Amino acid sequence: MPNDNKCTTLVISCIDYRFISSCRDYLLKIGIKDRYDLLTTPGASLNVQKIKDDIKTSLKVHGPNEVYIFDHDDCAVYGKNNSEERHIQNLKKAKEVINKIQNGLKIYTYIVKFNKVKQIN
Repeated sequence: MPNDNKCTTLVISCIDYRFISSCRDYLLKIGIKDRYDLLTTPGASLNVQKIKDDIKTSLKVHGPNEVYIFDHDDCAVYGKNNSEERHIQNLKKAKEVINKIQNGLKIYTYIVKFNKVKQIN
């Protein structure tokens, strides 16, 4: 592993153990390995406001130029309103929050299903 203090990517995902492997496997599939900061918070995009300081620290200390946000199916933090539409709305809001922290980042959003990872534009 390189000795420098830079990474390429910041990954934000939910804490739910059922989806951690799917997120990691997807990152490996697209060639992101070992050079990313990982922040987990219940509900992922739903709680981006709560981890703003952590996001700022990653951007300042490790300098990633892209962000991947992974929401997932059947998220208990969402309660009864766990629709894909609500996830999409929150992913969009999370992008706005991150863009206010640092404009110009490439931000990719996803919903992890039990059988696939779906990119949200």
